[in-house]
Amino acid sequence: MPDAIIRISSNKIAKYIKSNNIGNYNKEYHARKYKLVDIIEHIFHYIKYAIPWNKTIFEESGSTLYYHFKIFRDNNVLLGFYRSILAKYLTKKKKKKLRFISTDTSFSNNQQGIERIGRNKFNKNKNCNKISFLSDSNARDARPLSIIIKEGNVHDCKFLIEHFDNLLCPECCFENMDITLLADSAYDSNENREFLKNKGINAIIDYNKRGTKNIQRIKRMSKKEKGIYKKRMIIGNSFSWIKKCRRCLNRYDKLFSSYFNSAIISMIILLMNKIPKYLI
Repeated sequence: MPDAIIRISSNKIAKYIKSNNIGNYNKEYHARKYKLVDIIEHIFHYIKYAIPWNKTIFEESGSTLYYHFKIFRDNNVLLGFYRSILAKYLTKKKKKKLRFISTDTSFSNNQQGIERIGRNKFNKNKNCNKISFLSDSNARDARPLSIIIKEGNVHDCKFLIEHFDNLLCPECCFENMDITLLADSAYDSNENREFLKNKGINAIIDYNKRGTKNIQRIKRMSKKEKGIYKKRMIIGNSFSWIKKCRRCLNRYDKLFSSYFNSAIISMIILLMNKIPKYLI
């Protein structure tokens, strides 16, 4: 996460907060010690490096930064800002950007969380959360169009339909568009395929061999589908970028809402780092 992008994002979020009259940040107090931009920037650093909130490394104390972080969290400031920049990102060449979309899921090991966690046998039976993205697949790093975080014992195929019910902005609507969804074999189910068919979305999903006991009935992707399927690796780049933020790599937040907003901060940096200059 480059510091320049963090500074730019902080300025944009400060303007978003003031334009929407969130909290008391529009009021000018004579005794106000810290600038809003500096507070947001330092919160980003606390999230990036997983610094405990009870430690002080900047002019503001950790407890002061956490107080403002709670205001942003409870007023959905970070999620609202991400929705606004995602809408701007999709204003140009929307059909090209959403020609291919991908979905995938990754683990985040639990360290201090106390709610909405679960054990998963594929993650050494550790307590964890699952982070699932639905994103575009037309650039070096995919931009999340939907994010869902659940307990670690929820199967991947349960996320797909929910993603389409939780798109982050109206511009993500896929009506009257030629779209192909790419997913691995964990998402191969009759329910998912029927849902995508009714939505008019082409599905290139790797066939799950455990779906049938007869080996001769196992379907395989065509050569053309295999070529398109390679675009699915792009969503993996997004997960690697998001997990550069240590509070997303491991869950240190006790509250689920705090952990969710930490993930949104990583998504903001990802999108701000890759969007065209006209938005910045």
